[in-house]
Amino acid sequence: MNLTPFFESAYKSATGRRKLGFLLRKGIPFNGPHKFKVDDIKPGFVACTAPFIRKNKNHLGGIHACCLATVSELSCGIALLSCLDAKKYRLIMQNMEVSYHYQAKTAVHTHFEIPLEKLEAEVIEPLKTQDAVLVSFEVKCTDDHGNHISTAWIKWQVKDWNKVRTKP
Repeated sequence: MNLTPFFESAYKSATGRRKLGFLLRKGIPFNGPHKFKVDDIKPGFVACTAPFIRKNKNHLGGIHACCLATVSELSCGIALLSCLDAKKYRLIMQNMEVSYHYQAKTAVHTHFEIPLEKLEAEVIEPLKTQDAVLVSFEVKCTDDHGNHISTAWIKWQVKDWNKVRTKP
């Protein structure tokens, strides 16, 4: 799927960001009930919110650990895809580690920016000679009061679609 028009529209307007959010909820059905919102987006930068709603809460009334992990993954993935052509590169999360620091009792926010030099040096250049590369990023999550709620370390495998094999 060509995501470029959706990203370009989202860079320019709130309506474009709502359209991108709708596409993400429909394209990634697991994330739909969470009602994640793309607050801001630029090439290599994404700010997302996970609202303080029932479906995002745990049994103690705070934001669920899995919701925190998912919004962190989503932010990082969108930022990566905003820099990489989804028609050219396949992006798969290889693993994720999350540390939880504080219980969120409000909406939570991620602000993630990819250092473009890192992307060029660790992804684009190596893919010219390798079938796949692994790249790791750190995503921090805060609440409405600025409390540091969680930190996720996400490792992605990036591969040219021409190198993808689904059968042995």
